[in-house]
Amino acid sequence: MTKTSIAIGVLLVLALVVATFFWVNRPRRVIIDTPIVAAFPEQGFSHDAFEALLREYVAPAGQVNYDRWHASPDSVSQLDGYLAAVSKYSPDNTPHRFPERNDALAYWMYGYNAYVIKTVLDRWPLSSVTDVKAPIEAVKGMGFFYQLRFSFGGEYLSLLAVENDKIRARYKDARIHFVPKDFPLAAA
Repeated sequence: MTKTSIAIGVLLVLALVVATFFWVNRPRRVIIDTPIVAAFPEQGFSHDAFEALLREYVAPAGQVNYDRWHASPDSVSQLDGYLAAVSKYSPDNTPHRFPERNDALAYWMYGYNAYVIKTVLDRWPLSSVTDVKAPIEAVKGMGFFYQLRFSFGGEYLSLLAVENDKIRARYKDARIHFVPKDFPLAAA
């Protein structure tokens, strides 16, 4: 064997390892197949349904009662109905629904947090969002924040992309989270 053939063999093995890593960690779409509620407004974008759920299941200190929420099929369905609207409309594909800067910012922040809650509820019980793993987890939280893709106005984005590309880059606003990423998920 020559040095060249060894180098080519090493490069092929390395290429195979890298390709395997990206293939097993390819994005996974989270599909919301619930219809938008009939009462959803023709103009603007209503967060009322999600805000009602937050009032019902989030304690004043910010802790979400996932046990109770998960045990309520009607509340899970209401969250899905809200996310159906997030999936269909966005400031990017229907800008007329978001006439003011804060309307668009609220959409991205509420949508981000609603998908976080949805993902936790779908996998409940969890100790942490980092329990949602990618098959080969190179970075802690990769499965939850990068691999899963959520529809925002028909565009499938990771939570990391929403946080960095939509909220921080566009609005220079750090209020993305209503609780810290490492906040415990224990029931309130």
